[in-house]
Amino acid sequence: MTCLKPLLPLALAVLATPAFAIDMSILPDTPSSSSETMSMSIEQPSSSSSPSSSRMSEPPVISLSESSSSEVDNSITNPSIVPPPPADVAGDFKIFYDTCTSISGGAADAYDKANDAGWVPYDATDYGPFKRVYSAARDFEGFGSVELWGSFESYPTQSLGYCRVDFGDYETTFDLNKIDGLNGLTGKADETGTYGVWESADHKLLVIAARVEGSLSIEFNVLVGDAPTP
Repeated sequence: MTCLKPLLPLALAVLATPAFAIDMSILPDTPSSSSETMSMSIEQPSSSSSPSSSRMSEPPVISLSESSSSEVDNSITNPSIVPPPPADVAGDFKIFYDTCTSISGGAADAYDKANDAGWVPYDATDYGPFKRVYSAARDFEGFGSVELWGSFESYPTQSLGYCRVDFGDYETTFDLNKIDGLNGLTGKADETGTYGVWESADHKLLVIAARVEGSLSIEFNVLVGDAPTP
């Protein structure tokens, strides 16, 4: 036990010595080895630390840039951005009515009149001597492209005409209730404005409409009778 007494003061001195970090930059360049140890002491940042390093623990501040905020303001305050005008149900329906009754009524010049009115016809298909078919499309404000398909069929004692227009009306801006009374038609639409039926005073023209998955279809059925074949 006497041999350990000289070492006791030295051990107490080592334990009382404060930890310190080694500045590796002052050591000579020597190859690293797995036997080297690293100091795990943490030093307090000095007052001369850069602003960026002193804010590393703060969350970033995200804000709209000047250009993006101005774009948002323009989309709200720009007077040129206005909602689309309401649908011209009377005007559009008259175009449908005039074209469809002409084609399905068997008029000899029906196709020429439709082309002159702005309808762009598709390639004609030959259905033989007893059936004539006209198909075309035309753009309408508020609805885009409107597709039209019409036919005229001749039987031994009877002639029958049919015409249909289809277009997208996802906002239901085409009010079927406004058809009643147009071009002498009388009828009604259901409470939801999804379906409707109308007919002419002589009961020779029958019109039916239906909405299916955002698309509106209006059909014109013409009982031509014994009208001469074109």
